[in-house]
Amino acid sequence: MPEMTTDFQPLPEEYQGVIRLAEDTYKITVAPLQLLVGGWSGAVVYLVSVSWNETKHMEHCILKLDRKGKSAKSDEVTRHQSVMNNAAPEFARAHIADLVFERVEQEGAIAIFYRIAGQSLLNYRPLSNYERQNQLKTIFAQTNTVLLSEWNMNATFRQAVHPQKMLENWLGFRLEAGGNIERFMQETCRVNPATSGLLINGHVFPNPLLHARKAEPWGQVRSMDVLTGLIHGDLNTNNILVKFADDKESLEGYYLIDFALFKDGMPLLYDQRYLEMSYLMHAMSQIAFAKCVNFLTLLAVADSPDPHKVPIETSGISGVIGSARSAFAAWVQENHPSLHDDLWGQYWLAGVAAGLAYCHKVGQPAEQRLAGLVYAAANLKRYALTFKLPMPTDVESLYDENRSTPNSGVASKGSKSLHNLPVQPTPFIGRTAQITALKELILKPDVHLVTLMGPGGTGKTRLSLQVAREVLAHFPQGAFFIPLADDTDANQFISRVAQQLEVREGGRPLLENVKDYLRDKHLLLILDNFEQLVSAAPVVAELFAAAPQLKIMVSSRIALKLRGEHEYPVPPLALPETTDEFSVENLAANEAVILFLERARASNPNFTLTKDNASAVAEICRRLDGLPLALELAAARIKLLSPQAILSRLDDRLKLLTGGARGIFPPVTRLSATLLSGVTAC
Repeated sequence: MPEMTTDFQPLPEEYQGVIRLAEDTYKITVAPLQLLVGGWSGAVVYLVSVSWNETKHMEHCILKLDRKGKSAKSDEVTRHQSVMNNAAPEFARAHIADLVFERVEQEGAIAIFYRIAGQSLLNYRPLSNYERQNQLKTIFAQTNTVLLSEWNMNATFRQAVHPQKMLENWLGFRLEAGGNIERFMQETCRVNPATSGLLINGHVFPNPLLHARKAEPWGQVRSMDVLTGLIHGDLNTNNILVKFADDKESLEGYYLIDFALFKDGMPLLYDQRYLEMSYLMHAMSQIAFAKCVNFLTLLAVADSPDPHKVPIETSGISGVIGSARSAFAAWVQENHPSLHDDLWGQYWLAGVAAGLAYCHKVGQPAEQRLAGLVYAAANLKRYALTFKLPMPTDVESLYDENRSTPNSGVASKGSKSLHNLPVQPTPFIGRTAQITALKELILKPDVHLVTLMGPGGTGKTRLSLQVAREVLAHFPQGAFFIPLADDTDANQFISRVAQQLEVREGGRPLLENVKDYLRDKHLLLILDNFEQLVSAAPVVAELFAAAPQLKIMVSSRIALKLRGEHEYPVPPLALPETTDEFSVENLAANEAVILFLERARASNPNFTLTKDNASAVAEICRRLDGLPLALELAAARIKLLSPQAILSRLDDRLKLLTGGARGIFPPVTRLSATLLSGVTAC
């Protein structure tokens, strides 16, 4: 269900900035009423209240926030006006939402305000907000009617067009040499973009990029009569606003928004297939990727997939797609029965274009881009089977779920683990006993939650990262670091997790989507600096309750107090005793001293431990209680001060331990209380 909301605070700063620009430009105040679609990235759609500051006039609008592609040159206002001019007036009134303002754009973010004249917007929701299968079937069937029988009721035919030219018309610059699709195939999928065929789970498919670029791979394929007219160009699940009647079955309203990519005189059917691609990615984000690929390849062998022959997880998705294709089949039979083959051929080719367009999106996860490529290949194979084109014999492996392969671009069975673990800025020192104990603990089958505890500066973060790297091979779906040091709102915790896992929100609560994503994953999460979000601890419990193979390692100053939590106090580094009992050589083997020396040499490469300074170095380590952060900050002053001078000034600790290297640790002011507690012997 849509979420109620009171402010725009959860939004990325660029979205908040473009809303402020709209308010300043048009002298309005915008207040969110309901979040209709949203997540940590991508488009966000709100129901908002807009008040004009001077006249006090107020109305409800749909606000769409999105990021403008770097290569996009579209002017939303101009394109929207083109739609209004080209569409029949009756269609425009019935199905095109009005623009309230000119589009507001700032630093790559855009804000578009829509109204539906004479109607309340309360019950209008984007397609992505609907989950009931019967409602989705109704929306998809209506989309076919709206696009073909109403918007393009005066569509025309272009005679004898080569299929490659159709793909070129739809895709344009996306096919350029060195473009996003080519680089994705080369760098992520490790396949040659010029190969004629792709091997997917042991089955041969023609390469859609090659066929879209060149006429030669098509051989002696016959030309086709092509239906042309007006296309939306970006008809995804967020760009259709729908209202159902009280019976939840009948459509009362159907409106299109966001015409930035509108074009006229184009081959039709691209909108239907792009919407199908968008819906597939939205619906299948909660299904194991291998099952997604299996489902997509089944689309190569049937006009409408049989819900009884697909995996149970995809039977509902199959039913929705089948309803859309049945509506198209009925339209063909009613209007152009003699052109059945050509129109279905155009339908399959439009699917090729939609899949490649999705593969072109560099902001999408690699799995989704690969799914777009597989979808394109499956549609091209469907076309080839219909028109009796030979399958390629020169093939390269794109994806195989049953073996380790670098070609998939994603973690398949037995493949190398994925992770986002940050590179540690300096060598990790010591902690051998702690690393061994933590590795043994986190790998126990009955342990799901381990909390590394200790005051600030004890090295919890670095220790957790080191342990994660050393156990990485035990987690086939990877290890993911969730930094929480800058977060104070527990309500945003799950958004941080979703961001790192690349899980989108869609029409369901984000927590449910994250739990569904993790359910079958053997994966490690590292939640760093959790102490200020401890009220979100029940959410952590929900995560490992939903995912039996999930492991969570937390760094925190306080325990989460959850059932099954294993608390692990992180001690300071081992300290030297008295220098009288140690030679310089023995002192140099102590953990705290080693850390001090390593960081001191980073500041002053000529610094060495000598008989003259050994006593002062050892005393600095003891005075700072072996706290790694305090030692690092003190060692950074070696460039300016001798160890003896540092020791003499430790009483002025907060002034002294400020101003080290930037970007490695949190500001010392945030750790002042910890440092005070760690140097009480000064």
